[in-house]
Amino acid sequence: PALQVQRNESAALPQKGTSVLWRKGTLQLWADTASFTEGTQAVINYYLKAGSWVWEQMVDALAAVSTKPKHPFDAYRLYDFLARYPMPDRDIQWSEYLRRRYASPTIHRLMTWAEKLNVANMTKHSATGLVVLLSLVLTTVVRGDRDLATKALVLIGERFPEVLFTHVVTSLGFNDPYVPERMLAAAYGTTMSLVDSEADPTFRPLLGDLAHTLYREMFAPGARNATHHTLTRDYALGIIEIGQSVGCVALPKTATRNFSAPFPNTRSAFVSDGTPDPTVKEAIGHSIQMDFGNYTIGRLIPNRANYGYENSDYVHVRTKIERRMFDLGYRKERFKAADSEISNAAWNAREQEKVDRYGKKYSWIAYYEMWGERAAEKKLPDWRLKERTSDCGVDPSFPRRPPHWTPPIPDLFGAPSIAAEAWVEGGFTPNWHPLLMVPEINGYEGKWVLLEGHVRGADENHDREIFAFLRGLFVARKEMHRLKAMFFAEEYPGNDKIPKGDTEHYLYAGEVGRRQNYARRLYRRNGKYIRQIDKAFDQYVPVNPKEKAPPETVTKRRMPSNEEETGNSLLELLPPIPKMRCGPGVRVEIPYIHFGWESYHSLHNDFSGFDLPAPSLIQRLQLASKNREIDFYDSEGRPGTLYREAGDGWKGDRHSLLYVRSDLLRRYLTDTRQVLVWCNWGERDWLKKMKNHEVLHNPARQRICQARDHIHRSFFRWSANSCEVL
Repeated sequence: PALQVQRNESAALPQKGTSVLWRKGTLQLWADTASFTEGTQAVINYYLKAGSWVWEQMVDALAAVSTKPKHPFDAYRLYDFLARYPMPDRDIQWSEYLRRRYASPTIHRLMTWAEKLNVANMTKHSATGLVVLLSLVLTTVVRGDRDLATKALVLIGERFPEVLFTHVVTSLGFNDPYVPERMLAAAYGTTMSLVDSEADPTFRPLLGDLAHTLYREMFAPGARNATHHTLTRDYALGIIEIGQSVGCVALPKTATRNFSAPFPNTRSAFVSDGTPDPTVKEAIGHSIQMDFGNYTIGRLIPNRANYGYENSDYVHVRTKIERRMFDLGYRKERFKAADSEISNAAWNAREQEKVDRYGKKYSWIAYYEMWGERAAEKKLPDWRLKERTSDCGVDPSFPRRPPHWTPPIPDLFGAPSIAAEAWVEGGFTPNWHPLLMVPEINGYEGKWVLLEGHVRGADENHDREIFAFLRGLFVARKEMHRLKAMFFAEEYPGNDKIPKGDTEHYLYAGEVGRRQNYARRLYRRNGKYIRQIDKAFDQYVPVNPKEKAPPETVTKRRMPSNEEETGNSLLELLPPIPKMRCGPGVRVEIPYIHFGWESYHSLHNDFSGFDLPAPSLIQRLQLASKNREIDFYDSEGRPGTLYREAGDGWKGDRHSLLYVRSDLLRRYLTDTRQVLVWCNWGERDWLKKMKNHEVLHNPARQRICQARDHIHRSFFRWSANSCEVL
């Protein structure tokens, strides 16, 4: 029957429910009697007329054998076959096959296996087939599957970088931008993981070859795959920049201007001149829905009011995006059934089941291309020009959680015989000495000094809970005693009196210490980072009108009014705003940066909210991370900083602690002429404060909190000479 189907389109079609053996036999006959490019194409085209179930069974069988090494229908055959389809044709068939899990059991098993992927015993031949097949999964509109495939590619790339890099170059010409974007993301993740790792001493030459190829294919004059797609371009630039920083790639002297804005060798993907086209609008329908149209596209437009649909620049940009979607092949009628099915299932779908409409997929592609083009032309809002788009998808570095470690947490609650109310008011303060400096962490010997920490504990039996911020600060020795006095004089330290480190929301964890987008405000053109300096216990106080204001005076002036009433503006009728001056705070250096990657980007970036060493420490001490870890190592491969955490983020016991090796800390403090001090503070509280979702009213408790008697605090310094906490 298979031969008849292959040679005679009048042959009877197989009926639904036909044995899997029929499919296997068909595949074998294809392998024996037909070339993939002719016979198989004829069979597949014929099957398309039979209905989606026949296509899905046939493709699932092809996917099942595609990863078998040296099989006649290996993954390359499947890749070449699907690559010939126009993007919308492939989405209707292949991407829909991927979305319907009941129709794609092979891919479903592959993704389930990928979640527990262990490449230790994988062969190079198996890795090659998996990389090719996983690259085809990247066309899917199922976000979780797309992110999981990206992560699996990174894991395979760590074991076989040459296999991944080879297919990355092949995929640059794939006619669905989803594929080269995520293939480059996987290559970038692999690069960040391996570039400073001793695990693969041959990696840097491979990185050099890839960086040179990416420059030639994407940025050099005549580049065939140049694109303004902001994510795709950024991944490629990251690979090239890291390759240059470690000296494994040599590019022409003119290369810098070619991979810098305005990217002279990259042509626009937008053919529209911005004039609305009713034909295009009718063809794509309502594929751009309200939130995407207002909030997402709106981010591209400077000085646009919310819901400002009449803004001329907005109309111009949106029209170009709509035409680009049209040129990519999106038509509302063709995708109507699929998009309707996705929308109907979306209202009650769990986050891990989130699926984009095809209209959304084509919108995202055009949006990323527009963001990249406007960034190159400096037409984004000023504050976004040097910022990665907040819709940055997945973090391809996939940072690993650190290993478990039990720290020497001190007694947090004191004598259990004391009543909860007396304990909250009584002034109990834990002894933090054992936690501020520890002799060993996970087998790494040496003295480890705390830079930043947070501890929380709960005692359900005695209705108590406590939290503490262990705030390490670098300060000039002559200012140490004034800092201590101001710390104890402050009634409530709060969130602002003791400055905190910056928070990075859209940085990839593996970029820390490798690209200048880490703590960008601290980076200087000479390639050096300045220290993260701020003032502790800084405040603005009124200036006495009879006194001459000091140099730091800040004057608030009335704004002129366009409307006048009886000769006076409304603002002139208000009382004068007093002049303010900056109070005498203490200048301190903050030694950490908070990594605040937002979980909504991807379920497969499930580790965030940790602390990293500030860029000045990383640069001065020549530290680097490796193997997707968030710990940093010195130039000899020894651990330099270690971060450890455990516990629930919202309730119960928890700790998060960032340590630095004592000899490295001593060197840094000597170079910068500072000392390390800790301003430790927190609150004692009752654990049971709610009943039936209402706050328990208790005047005695309210009195204690108003008097700030529940606050605990302590001040310590670290002696670099004796390596002791004093």
